[in-house]
Amino acid sequence: MGVFPTDHVKSAVYLVTSSIVDRVLGCNYGEVIRDAYIYLPSDPTELMYLLEQCSSEDFNLASCQCGILAILYACSFYNERLAADNQILGSVETYILLNSANFPYEINDSAMLTLLVHLYAFLRGISYGHSIPHSPEAEDTLFHVMARNRWELLVIRVHPAAIKWLFQKQELMKMLAFHMLNFCKIFCEDDTVMLSNSSHLVDIQMVAELVLSGETSITFLLLSLLNQIVNEGTEDEAISVVNVIAEILMIYPCASDQFISCGIVDTLHGIYCSPYTSKIKTVCSCLIFNILYSPSAFTFSQEDEWLALTVKVLFFCLCELSSGANFNHISSNILWLIPYSFMW
Repeated sequence: MGVFPTDHVKSAVYLVTSSIVDRVLGCNYGEVIRDAYIYLPSDPTELMYLLEQCSSEDFNLASCQCGILAILYACSFYNERLAADNQILGSVETYILLNSANFPYEINDSAMLTLLVHLYAFLRGISYGHSIPHSPEAEDTLFHVMARNRWELLVIRVHPAAIKWLFQKQELMKMLAFHMLNFCKIFCEDDTVMLSNSSHLVDIQMVAELVLSGETSITFLLLSLLNQIVNEGTEDEAISVVNVIAEILMIYPCASDQFISCGIVDTLHGIYCSPYTSKIKTVCSCLIFNILYSPSAFTFSQEDEWLALTVKVLFFCLCELSSGANFNHISSNILWLIPYSFMW
């Protein structure tokens, strides 16, 4: 457009871009570009300037800014930039600070706030370790907006750098716990969808990689969520979280170190002491089998705690046998593996 700055070329480029954004991000995010392309500049270098303006009383400018945000986030998946990373981050921070008190209706809509959250998280994620300065005020402002309004973690294509940064922020743990519970429920309803990485949505592979890295708080979050559910939630919710943890360990058995170091033994012990039915205790028995099957230094450093838990598991398994319940081969393996794990 910079070479041929005509209205016809501009319209064609932005309309094609909107179709690409639809395919890249989903959720019809290209619609915000189609709504604003008439007002968007022919010179792409002016996009950052428009983003840095206050649009509280200018509907057309607000529409343009939403279109710019969609373009910026779509570009992130192809390592393309409309400007330097520090300039884009600065422009997004300025946009947040100038408009947060009275975000236009597009941003109050969960889809656009979701996009803004992921774009900001991506920019912060890639700037980590590169000494790119950021505005603490803009970060706090966005966090307050996120706390007051609905946004989604699971419905938009997510960049690994963005999701990693989000799960590194302690201030977001309460909000992220809600989204992770939804993730666990969806995974248990249709794990074939959540196991697919083709859409680049948050999936079990991505969650497992975050756990394995040990660089985020997602492991602690999952266990805290499970503890809270055991005390306040339903058995089905607890089973969904346990199933996700079990699937993570199926993908990366050595990730058991992360769960052990975060206190999974205490969490599991609480489940066996709870009034829950044998259904969740059977699921937990399989999880314990997987952990003990890949023992680590952490396991043996907590030998007393694990020994107390295995007594609970053995008692449960024996009760199941005596009641004539269907005792599958996994449960039999647990009976064999538990004593073996503590012989050394």
